[in-house]
Amino acid sequence: MSFARKYLEIGHSYFKVAFTVNCVNQGLQYPTDVLDAVMLTLKETAHNCNLDCFAKDVEGIIWEKWQKWYREEKMGRCSPNYALLSDSLMNSYIHQCIRLAWRMVTQVPALTIEYQSLYVQKIHKKIGYHSSSYMRASGKSSTRQNSGEEIACYLWPGLLDGSGRLIRAGQVLCKMKI
Repeated sequence: MSFARKYLEIGHSYFKVAFTVNCVNQGLQYPTDVLDAVMLTLKETAHNCNLDCFAKDVEGIIWEKWQKWYREEKMGRCSPNYALLSDSLMNSYIHQCIRLAWRMVTQVPALTIEYQSLYVQKIHKKIGYHSSSYMRASGKSSTRQNSGEEIACYLWPGLLDGSGRLIRAGQVLCKMKI
């Protein structure tokens, strides 16, 4: 077992080490080989990495957003509850999301999720509209693809490989047309 791994396992914190590699010289293959080896090692050991530090960051960000929403929108009936972040199911969900994201970015090339488009594109599957009453009243089909419709929310993000090829379409609800 390496010193660094043993150091992390006994509870000590870690620090980032930045390094630069000269990849400009095409005749020099060593730096490319080193980077490939590092990426391969990350990919092969992604399931063993201790990602707890990321969970604390995510919990902090969630708490800050809840506090901001509560202050700005004056949500009287729904005040933030920090105990929810300590719930075992929520904690497990956060850890599993982080583990999935880590394994996605350590792939070569890295996988990406698409969750920020404003309008329906070929990489989306429209599930319906934000209001079910609109669908019944208008008689619109929930599976019809209609480009140009504005996305109200993502039910599930799209998954793309490193070159942008679609692996799984994102599932979205569109905004109602008034």
